[in-house]
Amino acid sequence: WTSMHWSLSQLGVGAVEIMPVNAVERMYAVIMLILSLLTSSFFVSRVTALMVDLQSVKAEQSERDRKLREYLNDNNVSLHLKSRIWKYLQDLNRSGKRMVLRDTVVQIRHLPKEMLTSLNAEVYFPLLKVHPFFSALLTESGYEVVRRDLVNTALEEMSLDIEKELFDVGEPATKMFFV
Repeated sequence: WTSMHWSLSQLGVGAVEIMPVNAVERMYAVIMLILSLLTSSFFVSRVTALMVDLQSVKAEQSERDRKLREYLNDNNVSLHLKSRIWKYLQDLNRSGKRMVLRDTVVQIRHLPKEMLTSLNAEVYFPLLKVHPFFSALLTESGYEVVRRDLVNTALEEMSLDIEKELFDVGEPATKMFFV
């Protein structure tokens, strides 16, 4: 227990009657004191930084909520609709993990065109093969240029939140959607 007592006292948690008796032991004790100071300083600064980050995130959320509340009140939105909006936003926040869209990944923008084409093909071809037309197009030989252009220019990813409409009734169809 003596060694445990000595090591804990090096963290500044208590006193100990074990003293260095020569230069090597004194140097070792000083090094241990410096290391314990650095270690405890690191942990305190890390916890402080995490708390500041959390406080910043909470402040941003509160500001967004305040602006929405102010907008709804300034425009005399009915209590029923306000309640629906707040419930929807709360459900959206609780819904958890969302799919990562390609355009949100910065590193993908830096890929060479050939590598990006290969990535798009691997990601999108399995989705397109569900449709008979695209299944035939993707498996036939001689359509390499069409396939390349299809995955590089004709496709667009999108993510819809719960209860968000993809299209309206009576709206003319301008796109094909794979859900």
